[in-house]
Amino acid sequence: MASGQGRRFGRNKLLTPFAGRPLYQYGFLQLREGMESVRQENIGCDIVVVSPYEELRHWCRVRGAQVYPNDASQEGIAASIRIGTATRDSDAYGFFVADRPLLQAQTIASFLTGYVRSGQPVGAMRASGIIGNPAVFRSTFRQELMSLRGDCGAGVLLKKYGKQCWVYDASETELSDIDTVADARVLLPLMNKK
Repeated sequence: MASGQGRRFGRNKLLTPFAGRPLYQYGFLQLREGMESVRQENIGCDIVVVSPYEELRHWCRVRGAQVYPNDASQEGIAASIRIGTATRDSDAYGFFVADRPLLQAQTIASFLTGYVRSGQPVGAMRASGIIGNPAVFRSTFRQELMSLRGDCGAGVLLKKYGKQCWVYDASETELSDIDTVADARVLLPLMNKK
């Protein structure tokens, strides 16, 4: 999901360069590498990028992603979820935000393969006791994903189906996102070490 408006950041954070490249590229490259590991476990998966930004969509398309415009990005995160879910019939739908530059490919691969092996209908990452994105939902949740509105995201479904959720513990650092310029100042030194 790469549709953020960057309101708290003060400008489009996804296209803003950090440590030599636009923010969204970090997450995309790690996701792509993680997916390659998942495919080696004989688990089929595709990357679908939802964004209102043509520059971002073009860059991702050239690197093998299926891309879809988000003309409703002003609504909030639910629009990205609906568009990504509507693109195809799948066994499951996984959602990753584009503003977490420290989330590593191995963590992504371990999360996705663990989710599939768990047999649970829902999976999510947890850091410091908080369960949230990334999250995966079996296709039985498709209609509920399609009914989300506003800036609530899938967190409402994670709360509703918490007892059916397989949880993968990740570090707080990896799940840190850049929402403000202050966040960027804190994470930039860590990004330079990647």
